[in-house]
Amino acid sequence: MPKSPISLAKSLTGLTGEKLAEKLGVSATHLSRMGSNKRRITTEHIEKLAEISGKSVDEFYSLLGTHPADILEAQEALSGHSANDALLIDPNLFKKAYERARAIEQTMLGGRGSNADFAIILEQAYSDIAAQHAPVTEED
Repeated sequence: MPKSPISLAKSLTGLTGEKLAEKLGVSATHLSRMGSNKRRITTEHIEKLAEISGKSVDEFYSLLGTHPADILEAQEALSGHSANDALLIDPNLFKKAYERARAIEQTMLGGRGSNADFAIILEQAYSDIAAQHAPVTEED
């Protein structure tokens, strides 16, 4: 199993680093640094790598061995409900967010992210999961 999204995209497409970088819209040096976890890979990069590889984002994450499949949907679903509302519905919310954040950190940063990197990922994972569990209210 490829260890990074970059190596996965290369193996799925057969593209060289230079060609993949061109399609991704970054320099070959930047792509190389992302592949060696010296540069952060953004969600937008993951989406584009999946597209270039002819896979859905869910399939791409599954091939990486992680399953944050609903992160993009959760980001779209953020509806103004607070994370505290979601905790009332699911007290294990923080544990779920922590597990998801660790999986994302492992995939995107090779497990070598700083505490600050992990805190950012954890905060986003918590918000995403909270949005999924927040009560839905109808507007008048």
